[in-house]
Amino acid sequence: MKEEEKNHRTTPQPLGRYTGRPDIEEMARIIANDLNDDDANDRHIPISLVSQIGFKFLQLFEDALIEHGDVLMQGFGSIRVDTIKAHRHYNPDKDEYFNVPETFKFDFTPHMKLRQNFKKARGVEVVHDTPPTN
Repeated sequence: MKEEEKNHRTTPQPLGRYTGRPDIEEMARIIANDLNDDDANDRHIPISLVSQIGFKFLQLFEDALIEHGDVLMQGFGSIRVDTIKAHRHYNPDKDEYFNVPETFKFDFTPHMKLRQNFKKARGVEVVHDTPPTN
C-alpha cells in the first residue's frame, strides 16, 4: 500500500496537546489545568468536577439529539438525525427484491470556523462527502 493511501485512511493524530487518548477525561484534565494555571484564579478546580460537567453536557447533548433530531453547537457544527425511508432493494446475486426498513443515520456538518481552523492547522481541507438525504 502506498504511504499516501495509508495516511488517507487513518484518523489524524492530535497535534501535541493531549498526553493520552483525547476523551472526556483527558479534555477535563486539560481544562482543569488551564483554569488552575490562571494567575487571577485563586481557587483550585478539581478535574473530577470538570469531568462531571463534561459528562452532563454530553448527556444533555444526547437527550436533545434524541428528542429533537438535531443539535447546533455555535462555532463547532451541527449534528442531526436523517431518516432513510423504507424501500425495496434488489440483490443481483440472488436475483430477488427485498424490503429495507426505515433506518436512521447521523449527519455532522462542521461550522465554517472549525473547517478553517482544521485547514490552517493541518493544511488540508475537510470534505463533507455524504450529502444529507431529504
